[in-house]
Amino acid sequence: DAWPVVPPGPSLRPGDRDDRVPMLRARLGSELPAPSDAADADLYDPPLRAAVEAFQARHGLVVDGIVGRQTLAALNVPLAERIAELRLNMERWRWLPRELGAKHILVNLASFELTLAQTGHRPLRMRVIGGRPDRSTPAIQSAISRLVLNPVWTVPRRVAVEDLLPQLQQDPLALQAKDISVLARADTTWVEVDPAGIDWHGHHANDFPFVLRQAAGPRNSLGRIKFDMANAFDIYLHDTPAKGLFGRPLRAFSAGCIRVQQPLRLAARLLDSDPDRAAAALWRRIDRGDTQYIPVASEVPVYLVYLTAWVDDAGEVQFRRDLYRRNGRLRHTFAFETGE
Repeated sequence: DAWPVVPPGPSLRPGDRDDRVPMLRARLGSELPAPSDAADADLYDPPLRAAVEAFQARHGLVVDGIVGRQTLAALNVPLAERIAELRLNMERWRWLPRELGAKHILVNLASFELTLAQTGHRPLRMRVIGGRPDRSTPAIQSAISRLVLNPVWTVPRRVAVEDLLPQLQQDPLALQAKDISVLARADTTWVEVDPAGIDWHGHHANDFPFVLRQAAGPRNSLGRIKFDMANAFDIYLHDTPAKGLFGRPLRAFSAGCIRVQQPLRLAARLLDSDPDRAAAALWRRIDRGDTQYIPVASEVPVYLVYLTAWVDDAGEVQFRRDLYRRNGRLRHTFAFETGE
């Protein structure tokens, strides 16, 4: 009916002696093959640390063996809530086609992971960066139709007025170091204008008659490769110059699009069965510096899903934080539909 609760308190670290350690051991033993007995019941010993780290890995937490605030919160989610979460995510699976395609991409927005699956090949897995909670990435189905090498980035209006306009109001030349130019309409065309000659304080979200455009190159926010896929939300996969963010366990930093950790490997696998040969050819073309479009011979289905619980290849149940707070809304709808 329930599993033991670990009381709040200071962080528990390996080697600590604490009267909450037996409860931690009991809690882990109720779910995982964790040590149930110890010669020194109050000692946080190495076998218990291994069990804590296994728990942290299964919940997408920092694997450090320290039972801090986030690990304690995950431990104390009631069993009934976890069962409900499993049911909700089974419902999400039912929304997908029974056959995803012999070659397809699955991006789990909750775990910030991408998998390229292809019949006869080992899956290609990599980390991704998704949308911030205030600009959450939608769960959609699309297909990659072409690659864009050295893409030019036309800044979305929301990003322009909410993120970049305040920078321009502080310093009209703030965006020049990022190779972002300002365009204004002249009759039927857009022409580049000098940002220093614009009174940026006189503009706001409802009065922004400009287009911001970033030139192709290593500093471009889309990196060197963009993966085009048609959808109503203008969401796509792309490279990024901010590689350091992939080391974070919670990778919600974008304005909605998906940044991929290994864009060259992904692009090579999409184009050729010999990824090494394809990667070398792609890099030679990227090195030219101009914007190029490469069609994908057969469109590759892409599924952006939001799974906060699933079973991995080893048969282990994985849980992730409901960062976008979608479980509550789905649970309410699910209960209404089923009468529960």
